Amino acid sequence: MVIENGSQNYPWAQEIFLPMAGVGWETLVEINSETAKSLKLRDGQFVWIESPFQKIKAKVKLSEGVHPEVVAIPSGQGHSSYGKWQKGIGVNPNDILGWTTTP
Repeated sequence: MVIENGSQNYPWAQEIFLPMAGVGWETLVEINSETAKSLKLRDGQFVWIESPFQKIKAKVKLSEGVHPEVVAIPSGQGHSSYGKWQKGIGVNPNDILGWTTTP
């Protein structure tokens, strides 16, 4: 889920995560249930997701809809200074992608 147009800075937008994903005010990492079981991960546990560029910490959300060899992390959280309701909430998954806007 992506919260567009700056609405992630409104408290009601954070609360939308609760019924849709079972958690609000933080970043989830969706992991296939069988993959999580093989890695001894539990629903609700915090884990580190690492890449060659950086690592981020997110809360495990078990999901049958995610391919067993990937994880899914929603964007829209993790602003360092965006307003009193968004600052310091969740992590930005773009941090581990290693992309740049410069040629």
